[in-house]
Amino acid sequence: MSLLNFFTKKTINNNNNNNNDSDNQESCKIKEDDRIKGLKIIENIFNDEYHDKLWAEVNKCEWDDKSLLRRTQHYGYKYNYKSRQLKDEDIAPPFPQWANDLIMLLLEKQIINDTPKQLIVNEYKDNQGISAHVDSKIFGNLIFSISLGSKCKMVFKKKIENKSNNTDDNTSNSKDKSKATSTNNTKNKVEYEKIEKELLPNSIVLLQDESRYLWTHEIPKLKKGDHRISLTFRYLLNDKDDEKPKKNKAKKYSPY
Repeated sequence: MSLLNFFTKKTINNNNNNNNDSDNQESCKIKEDDRIKGLKIIENIFNDEYHDKLWAEVNKCEWDDKSLLRRTQHYGYKYNYKSRQLKDEDIAPPFPQWANDLIMLLLEKQIINDTPKQLIVNEYKDNQGISAHVDSKIFGNLIFSISLGSKCKMVFKKKIENKSNNTDDNTSNSKDKSKATSTNNTKNKVEYEKIEKELLPNSIVLLQDESRYLWTHEIPKLKKGDHRISLTFRYLLNDKDDEKPKKNKAKKYSPY
């Protein structure tokens, strides 16, 4: 079943266009944050009818309840959680029709410019979330995720560099350093900048550049009774290698 007919036919409004539409439909809202460069959240990308049809189509597909604690679906490639790589044998089923329709709509609305190669569908229910992580670098500079169902918080964190720690510590051996960082000494305590964003149903969050590599993101555990599905699309790093920040790059990559 094609979902193209259910997509809201309206152009994105970046809050700078004050045109009044007679159809009384709420325009898409683009939200950016100068503190998290490369982050973009677009709300109201489609209407409630399309949302409900998409929800139904996603739930018709087979779920994997063995790979993770939450149910997932993998398309294009299935990420190898052990090797943290994509191999030939990790080919997953092709995108279902609902995903192809969704990609086409996002391309038409110029929300994205290229067709993604991998999709993971995550289901979150009572007390389920996802820990702080940076998606594997093999997926390139841009990832984007669409939210369905219950709203949630996405928490961004970035390590704050403490330049005052570059004196006496240089004379300590590696064992002493590891012990020092594990103490409550405020001189060696790692601090993070933390910013919370709300993700509503019918919204899309796009991460690239600093928001993609320098900030971790996480979904805190949902409240009892909440039920959410995220559709996370990713690309594959090609020979051109997307330009990405080289300084302060996050060291730990997640399998997600």
